[in-house]
Amino acid sequence: MRHSKHSQTNGHSRYSSVVNVVLLLEAVLLLEDVLLLEDVLLIEAVLLLECVLLLEVVLLLEDVLLIEDVLLIECVLLLEVVLLLEDVLLIEDVLFLEVVLLLEAVLLLEVVLLLEAVLLLEAVLLIEAVLLLEVVLLLEAVFLLEAVLLLEDVLLLEDVLFLEVVLLLEDVFLVFLY
Repeated sequence: MRHSKHSQTNGHSRYSSVVNVVLLLEAVLLLEDVLLLEDVLLIEAVLLLECVLLLEVVLLLEDVLLIEDVLLIECVLLLEVVLLLEDVLLIEDVLFLEVVLLLEAVLLLEVVLLLEAVLLLEAVLLIEAVLLLEVVLLLEAVFLLEAVLLLEDVLLLEDVLFLEVVLLLEDVFLVFLY
C-alpha cells in the first residue's frame, strides 16, 4: 500500500515537473516576444525622431519653400505619427490578450491538477475501505473458526463424559451381578 502511494506521488511529481517546464517555456517565449516588441518600438521611436528632425529642416527651409508645400509635409508627418501610434496601441492590445490567455491556461491547469488530486484521494480512500472490509471479514472468519473448534471440543467432551457414564454403569452392573 505504501509503495503504491509512493509511486502515485512520484508520478504526480513528474507530471508537475513537466507542467512547470511547459509554463517556463511559455514564459520564455513571451519574454522573447516582449524583447522583439521593444526593438520594434525603439526603431519606431528613431523613425519618429527622424520625422521631427525632418520637420525642423522643413521649417528652416520655409523661406525657400512655398507655405503650401510645408503644410503638406506637416500633414504627411502627422499622418505617420498617427499610424505609428495606432501600431503601438495594437501591439499593447496583442500583449494584453496574450497575458489573459496565459492566465486562463494556468487557471485551467490548476483546476485539472486539483481534480486529479481529488480523484487520487478518492481512489486511496476506496482502497483503504476495501482493505478494512477484508480485515473485518477475516476477523469474522477467525471468530467463526474458533466457535466451530470450541463446539467440537464441547461435543467431544460430551462423548467422553457419556462414555465414562456407560463404563461406570457397566461397573455398577458387574458389581451387582457378582
